[in-house]
Amino acid sequence: MMPRIPASTKISLLIFCLALAGGASSGRSLELVSGTAVIYPPQAQADGVEGYVVVRYDVDAEGRVVNMQVVEAQPAGVFDAAALETVASWRFRPAGRNSQPSVIEGVESRVEFSLRSGDAYRNY
Repeated sequence: MMPRIPASTKISLLIFCLALAGGASSGRSLELVSGTAVIYPPQAQADGVEGYVVVRYDVDAEGRVVNMQVVEAQPAGVFDAAALETVASWRFRPAGRNSQPSVIEGVESRVEFSLRSGDAYRNY
């Protein structure tokens, strides 16, 4: 059985990931239209481990994520699979050039794993 993650944690993880996914490192804008929430690895959650994974990927002409690879992770190996699964679920509005769908290469997104949810902004 998967441990229950508070809704606020799930939402903050998803919002953070989706916000980052919208900016392509290639300088072209991407519009995220769907994706699943991050699943916090149960053992990492139980141990109170937090971290991040930077994923590099391409977006094909249909708006699907392809060619994913982890380019940075802290701590290494803990969140990689969860980050890749999340990024794989993302769908973008197909980018177009001259009214033709095109591929966008080399997009990077940082997927954060934090158990604190919105506590950092409590006093704002």
